[in-house]
Amino acid sequence: MAAKAKTTKTKKKAKATRTPVVTKLKKKPVKHSFSELRPVKIYDFRLIPRYLFHQVKGGNWDFESILGLNDAINATPFNFLFVFVDDDNIIKGFLWGTLNPVTLVFDAFVFSVDKKYQGGDVLECIKGFLTNLMNDLGIKQTLFSTTRPKALEKAGFVRSKSILMEFNLEE
Repeated sequence: MAAKAKTTKTKKKAKATRTPVVTKLKKKPVKHSFSELRPVKIYDFRLIPRYLFHQVKGGNWDFESILGLNDAINATPFNFLFVFVDDDNIIKGFLWGTLNPVTLVFDAFVFSVDKKYQGGDVLECIKGFLTNLMNDLGIKQTLFSTTRPKALEKAGFVRSKSILMEFNLEE
């Protein structure tokens, strides 16, 4: 039998160097004041960034359908579509509603604002905006459909005496 030659592997020790651990801190988004934004009445849903539609919770509508009906929806003088723009005229929010000519009530369907502007003075600014709009229209009431009634109540909105009900066909 041939003797196996022993091979010894020499392990070179690597020079130990400590690499500093760099932790990436998540930057909190800079909050902006909603009062920095300026309302502009528009007549075209296509101008509104899609993310503002998609972030609306509880919206049971299809964005593509709204775009398809854009001209018909905006043809009525009772439709109101406002965007809120920054100093660079970039749309950061929108409010869509209609004036009911029989009850003289403004029905606000959708209000959406960029996350950087949420919280803070948003609801106070919207109350001021709605007050001016209601005075311009000569009406005394706005109804808001919301999935966040407690937030609106904190801002001074009151629950309506009538309750929004729905009837659905079974699928």
